Amino acid sequence: MAKHEDRPYDELPELGHKTLDVTSRLLAAARRTGVVRPGDPVRLARVAFHTGHGPAVLTVGGLLDDSALAEAADLALNVLLTVLRPGARRPRGPGSPVRAAGRA
Repeated sequence: MAKHEDRPYDELPELGHKTLDVTSRLLAAARRTGVVRPGDPVRLARVAFHTGHGPAVLTVGGLLDDSALAEAADLALNVLLTVLRPGARRPRGPGSPVRAAGRA
């Protein structure tokens, strides 16, 4: 199953929502134990999803080769883990999704 097939499966949007729900529940549990910074777990899950989705979209679009994908995925994961870490400084600037995620 792939989103960019000629006829994507009807259940793909539902599976995407379920994945976001599971991720937000995991982040909420991690937040309660102090492993993840304070913030709305749904917003944090969206940030995590968007961070991981970027390298995948670039690859599907033919914009990354295998070595560039590995580097992009590694950098995206490092940035995400840094932002989710308790005590991480909030990015400054209006409209920052990470800043908004940390407000709750």
